[in-house]
Amino acid sequence: MTERESAERAASMILRARDCVRRYKNHTREHGKTFMILGGLREYESRTGHPVTITEIARHSGLAVPNVGRLLKPLEEAGLLRREKQGRTVHVAITPQGDALLAEQREDFLRDVTASLSALDGRERDIFLACGEKLLARLEEHLQNQSAGDIGC
Repeated sequence: MTERESAERAASMILRARDCVRRYKNHTREHGKTFMILGGLREYESRTGHPVTITEIARHSGLAVPNVGRLLKPLEEAGLLRREKQGRTVHVAITPQGDALLAEQREDFLRDVTASLSALDGRERDIFLACGEKLLARLEEHLQNQSAGDIGC
């Protein structure tokens, strides 16, 4: 297989995975979007070691700052998020209520992922996870360098 063919296959897999996550979000009814937002915020926090800012959400999503605020407002009103202002910077933090909802939904998601991973034996699973993490890190790094921080995964 050529490098181009490998890249085409990898791109297809990434897009298919994105579509699966989107379908999962729609399948989880009223909390699907909430799970995706809270999960994304928690994932960002665990990778960077700090809560995300409104500006970072806007930069990574391509949305204008006011639009980000409008999208987060219902979650804030439901008590799932709170904004913490530090000077001119506004951080978004998940509340204990948001953490509880995220944990519940994450368990359901992990059951589905576990069922999917059962198609692989232990060695294949370890290779898949190691390779997936390495590829995503490299793709994120490339996108960060390519766009000077304006686009990211």
